Amino acid sequence: MFNLEKILSKIVKYGLYAILLTPLVFWPRALYAFMTPKFILFQVLVEIVFAAWLALMALGNANNTSSKMRMPLIANIYSQLASLAKNPITLALSGFIAVSFISAVFGVDFSRSFWGIGARMTGLFAEIHFLIWLLIIVGYFKNKEEWNRYLSTSFAISVLVAITGFFTVLEWRLVPGYTFFNNPTFVAPYFLFHFFWGLYQFIRNGSTRIETDQRGIKYQHESVETPHISASIKRWFFGAGTALLASVIFLGEVRGAIIGLFIGLVIFGLGLIFADAVKRRFKIFIFAFFVAIFVGFTGLWFARESAFVQNTSTLKRLTQVSLGQTTVQTRLIAWRLAFVGFKEHPWLGVGPENFNYVFNAHYNPTLLKYGFGETWFDKPHNAFLEILTEIGVIGGLAYLLILIMTTFALFKLFKNGLPAQSGQKILVLTLASAFTAYLSSMFFSFDSFGSWFGLFLMLGFLASHDNANTANNIANDANREYKLAIRGIRILSSVLFALLLALLWVNMSIWRANIADADSLRIFS
Repeated sequence: MFNLEKILSKIVKYGLYAILLTPLVFWPRALYAFMTPKFILFQVLVEIVFAAWLALMALGNANNTSSKMRMPLIANIYSQLASLAKNPITLALSGFIAVSFISAVFGVDFSRSFWGIGARMTGLFAEIHFLIWLLIIVGYFKNKEEWNRYLSTSFAISVLVAITGFFTVLEWRLVPGYTFFNNPTFVAPYFLFHFFWGLYQFIRNGSTRIETDQRGIKYQHESVETPHISASIKRWFFGAGTALLASVIFLGEVRGAIIGLFIGLVIFGLGLIFADAVKRRFKIFIFAFFVAIFVGFTGLWFARESAFVQNTSTLKRLTQVSLGQTTVQTRLIAWRLAFVGFKEHPWLGVGPENFNYVFNAHYNPTLLKYGFGETWFDKPHNAFLEILTEIGVIGGLAYLLILIMTTFALFKLFKNGLPAQSGQKILVLTLASAFTAYLSSMFFSFDSFGSWFGLFLMLGFLASHDNANTANNIANDANREYKLAIRGIRILSSVLFALLLALLWVNMSIWRANIADADSLRIFS
């Protein structure tokens, strides 16, 4: 078939890497120049890659390109997707989105729930695309080397995004800390996962030597000392990149993300000390680092009224925490309104993305004294309250299931490693710290393109280690249970192709409407 499988495989591979570039995308003519282009391009790429991936699976080579076996086309697709559906993490995510869809159907505004609003675009349509992306990367990448290459590429791109956080382009409203996301609240969660991945790679790229454990089993020991020259270059690249990500997170002055970063670092540091993952010398270094951080922040707190702290916006924002501050007061009011909305619609909520209806129905005029900009809230700035208000108790339980399955997968990955495998322990600590940092930051914020990007990357990596997707099982199940007629194959192929074209047309329609809207607004000025 003129190397069709090779062509499809390249479309999937290069398409997946192209998706990693979407955080860099912006278009000045768009209405929301830094967010809309990211979502549109991401969704289009996911649709193209998904179609190629389904076709690749149908030809029988999605799992093992060297296999000569050919199964019924639909059978192969069905059994591989069924295998992914058995994965606890993908099952929990799918269940949460299914509950969200039901909530949207019975909610206040289904259109808003499905599409989101132009400034966010975080409706179910985008969320489903992120889930499909996760399914593809879990099903396509088969070993640690492929995953390491993919996530390290994403890290390199995150460093490029961070570099844009030092630019000032006033006509684009681009100032230090904002990056190509044009909002530090959107980009900080994206940096959190990549920060911890860079930290992991910095430790991992030490010298590697072969050792033997007590059972006589040989393994690779990754040391943090005396690295080889080749590994040293990688190590310091990841070290410098990690430091750059941290500096831009601080430059953005998003306190929720900074708190999440510190909580994640504490978990990571304590894990390295008590999990016996590194040598004693490195444990002493970690302990000294935390003591220095504690002493430094204690000193900043006592010197918070000094001229140096007052003249440094980042330090001033970190050291001046008061219940009387505008952002604190307005968020407390929004949280109270979220509880009111939850009590009115406890089971399925008002529908995803519909918090603004709750906010307007129970509007508190006190907000006006904090400025006109504080009189409009479409998010309660707490992801967990947002879920309870918009998707109700059932949605909250579905979200809790995601947390439980993720924790279980982390524990399983930690338990499955050999006792002497320090690299395995550090990997688990990295994922656990990144996940905790994400959850901590979401306590003061809400999900967006950046937070979803980092979260789904991490969950996809974790789910791939617990995937029961094997070629032999798929082949046996397919040949035994799902032999379908050629006519059905052709019909389904035509339907899938038509659906792909329809989805591409939808995304292009959104893009054209956005550009037209932006152009019309410029006419007024």
